[in-house]
Amino acid sequence: MKKYIYSVLLCLPFFSMAQTVDRTKSPAPGKAPLIQVASPVKFTLANGLQVFVVKNTKLPKVTATLALDVEGFKEGDKAGLADMSGQLLKRGTATKSKAELDEAVEFLGGSLFTSSSSASASSLKNNFPKLMELMAEVILRPALSSDELEKVRKQTISGIESNKDEPDAISNNVMKKLVYGANHAFGEITTTKTVNAVKVEDVKNFIKTYWIPNNAYLIFVGDIDPANAKALAEKNFGAWAKGVYARPVYEKPAIPATTYVAIK
Repeated sequence: MKKYIYSVLLCLPFFSMAQTVDRTKSPAPGKAPLIQVASPVKFTLANGLQVFVVKNTKLPKVTATLALDVEGFKEGDKAGLADMSGQLLKRGTATKSKAELDEAVEFLGGSLFTSSSSASASSLKNNFPKLMELMAEVILRPALSSDELEKVRKQTISGIESNKDEPDAISNNVMKKLVYGANHAFGEITTTKTVNAVKVEDVKNFIKTYWIPNNAYLIFVGDIDPANAKALAEKNFGAWAKGVYARPVYEKPAIPATTYVAIK
């Protein structure tokens, strides 16, 4: 009986609080959280690669992202080349097959992603130096094999076919044509025909043209000191040879004179 009375007494404050809450009124919004991003430490390697380091010791984790400074890719009758090249980067290196590379990344408990204009690696602090080596190998010594290209081609075409009945995909293609025009890098549409036109040599030329250190940024975020980040950048990307990149100039899309509805 005493235990029962004690339990009831403990609950009384909660019942009292519940009775004082006016459920007919929405609670007042709280203050927006204050997001503070530390100013990055910046330096540039001899080959022109710009490096930024933002130290954050909240978690023992580090992420590195290498991003190209590009404003779209003009692909013409080989639309899809950029995306296919980005996928192919991670599908094997000069010393590792795709399976071996995936296993090495998984063994480190990390992640490694590539796209047409960026590459990113993330892992716990202790494993990050080894993961950084794998990231550099993917960028600087990709295998770019014809067998893997065919796999990427099949996946890309499969995606194109499945999107033919997707309203969002259809409207996006129409929007690109109407807003940018067929001659603009952002107005090109990837089709089965353009994907089939992509060859291994096209991929190699794409990588050689765009993936150069003097047109890229390397960004470290996480539990890493600027001095360690600089050492890793020098070790893995210091020997990356400079290239020549002519920044394209695109016509500014014209604003429509009148409002209209496009139907496809």
